[in-house]
Amino acid sequence: MSADTNSQSADQDSLYSPLDDPFFLSPTDQPGLKLSETLFDGSNFRQWQRDIIQALLSKNKIGFISGECLLPDKSDKRYNAWIRCDILVSRWIKNSMVKNLHDSFQYTQSSKHLWSELLERFGQLNVLELYELKKELANIKQENASLLDYYGKIKGL
Repeated sequence: MSADTNSQSADQDSLYSPLDDPFFLSPTDQPGLKLSETLFDGSNFRQWQRDIIQALLSKNKIGFISGECLLPDKSDKRYNAWIRCDILVSRWIKNSMVKNLHDSFQYTQSSKHLWSELLERFGQLNVLELYELKKELANIKQENASLLDYYGKIKGL
């Protein structure tokens, strides 16, 4: 290996942070944490989903719901860390829901399973929602709103 390759490898190693490890838990990663200020109530899935994904990305925990962070073998030293993190991710997601929805997902097996169930139940844009969205877009008017507010309304829809 050349000196440049060793130097480059050392530079990359120095960029490593424990925050890059999906099993890393900071002192603020508590079971009672909510990932979204707006609780999911069954009708606001798209915005809520975006909030959850962004929060999990910022905590480097998105792999638990995407399936990229797989459960290690029981003999693996990371097994218990995976269980802890997966339970936390599930709790955070459920804490970000209204109580009756939270309760309906009480027995999901993992955060990946919970997320898959949510996508299956609420992730499909149905014909009625699409019709309502098109109707709202057709009826939107700027009136006295600033261009910035008007644009914000359109982007929001």
